[in-house]
Amino acid sequence: MQEEIWTEMARLITKYYKLPKSKSLKQEIRTSDVIFDEKEALRLLRVLLRGWITQGPETKQFEEDFAKYYGVKNAIAVNSGSSANLVAIASLCHESLGDRRIKPGDEVVTSPVTFPTSVFPIIQMNAVPVFVDVEPDTLCMDPNLAIKAVSDKTKAILPVHLLGHPFKVDAVLDECKERNLWIIEDACESHGAMIVNRKVGTFGDFGTCSFFAAHHMTTGEGGMIITNDDHLADLARSIRAFGRVIEVARDPKAAQTLGGRYKEISPELGPFDVRQTFDKLGYALKITDLQAAIGIEQLKKLDDFIEARRRNAQYLLKHLQPYEDFIQLPVEKPWAKHTYHHFTILVRENAPFRRLELITHLEQNGIETRPIEAGNMADQPCMQGVQYRIVGELKYARHVRKNGFFIGVHPSLTKEDLEYMVNIFSDFLEKYKSRG
Repeated sequence: MQEEIWTEMARLITKYYKLPKSKSLKQEIRTSDVIFDEKEALRLLRVLLRGWITQGPETKQFEEDFAKYYGVKNAIAVNSGSSANLVAIASLCHESLGDRRIKPGDEVVTSPVTFPTSVFPIIQMNAVPVFVDVEPDTLCMDPNLAIKAVSDKTKAILPVHLLGHPFKVDAVLDECKERNLWIIEDACESHGAMIVNRKVGTFGDFGTCSFFAAHHMTTGEGGMIITNDDHLADLARSIRAFGRVIEVARDPKAAQTLGGRYKEISPELGPFDVRQTFDKLGYALKITDLQAAIGIEQLKKLDDFIEARRRNAQYLLKHLQPYEDFIQLPVEKPWAKHTYHHFTILVRENAPFRRLELITHLEQNGIETRPIEAGNMADQPCMQGVQYRIVGELKYARHVRKNGFFIGVHPSLTKEDLEYMVNIFSDFLEKYKSRG
């Protein structure tokens, strides 16, 4: 009977997703969209019917699939990309790492053009962010400036692969190895982006990814940490799960039998149930099997999502290129594969209009815009009273803050949507072009 009911539910859910979507009469081009079909819905329903919804077998499967996709040994799922960065940095603060561990007052070199969640964990771990300027074309941290910013206090470099374009992390690898520096790659917005034929997130000691609803693939909320270092992976697993001893954090079922549960981890605690033994300061940052179920199916579609984004971006690049005297469009370096989390635009300083004029025109015509992340983190009000260091002038970072914004290139966009977007841009820009 249960199988018959399931078969009927699966038939109806599949039928539901095959129905044509109703479209709003008002033109609305969002910066992002979520693409689900019956595969996510049915896998999610299976988890609900099974009754195990917290971290469990689906999470384990998701981690294994993700590690395979990136070609790494370990993937550790967490509840957000922000948590992925926090757990990665917290892991690098652990005493087991000896002199290499990040201690209060140590420095981490990073980009000012980013979302706050790559900077906040540095501060939350009592380390000091050191900001260097970005490249004027990729908007990623300048690798040469990153190396020049290294001081006797530097313990790590945290590059951000911004909005789908890679930071040239291979340019700093030798220097980091020579100086014994950690590398934490924030790839939260750059799923599948590549340097030559290697995915970003796999060059450093840790890579972090986000599955927020606006990203290349989504679990609603969620994130992943990847690493080839087994010890770092164990630290991350423990810290995401309250700081539990690693044998439990690695496999919660490993200590279920009474005979294997009571052990003496420390003389002060004595023989105690390892499931409730905590040898690190940790957090409650686990993902649920509900999210993991969605992630398993989304990951299967990721490469197709990326190719759709690249096609959409190429269309916009081709048709907005005549206006490059006024606006700076995204680039793709010869060594890079850009996966276009969004489509960045910067109004040039010498343009005869300002950013607000252009985005007002776009928004009034149903095209959503957003600033390029936090603009320049050093200018954000939350940084007042916070210890940080700036190396250089942050000239380009402040240009991004003043003049940058992005629009959507997500896979849901149709050819008609893209044509409409180009027409709305042209309506605004042609009048200035004709004056020239």
